[in-house]
Amino acid sequence: MIEYQNLLGRQFEIGVCDCWSIAMEYYDQNYGIKLTNYARPLDMHTLGWSLYLKNLENEGFELLDIHPRQLQVSDFILLSIRTSEPHHGVIYVGEGKIIQHMQNRLSGVTSYSGIWRTATTNFYRHKLVKNNAVVPEMTLLEARKNVLGY
Repeated sequence: MIEYQNLLGRQFEIGVCDCWSIAMEYYDQNYGIKLTNYARPLDMHTLGWSLYLKNLENEGFELLDIHPRQLQVSDFILLSIRTSEPHHGVIYVGEGKIIQHMQNRLSGVTSYSGIWRTATTNFYRHKLVKNNAVVPEMTLLEARKNVLGY
């Protein structure tokens, strides 16, 4: 069962307790996936700087070409709210709900509708999370066998 209750009701502080820190804790406590704690400038959303576009794929997330009805628990949703570059991330927790942490708000769970839905730019799924279960990474030998056939 996915756990996130301990991530709710937190005060926002960029670089300490923000949408990326929620993601880091969520994926670690539910899947043992350690995401990098990148430095986040206070004004990254006004600079056109996107932590997510620069780093999600390096962290093991794969870009999805899906409809919102196809979201699975723990999919990461990238949003652009009042900016040209996506700068906010939320996590789909099922039943049409997301966990989010916006500036000047407490972290919480809300319906994935309204501004959350219209501001969505991309959907991602971590390569080690499939159907809400952790998929062990292949060893180099296993990968060679799959690719080369021996």
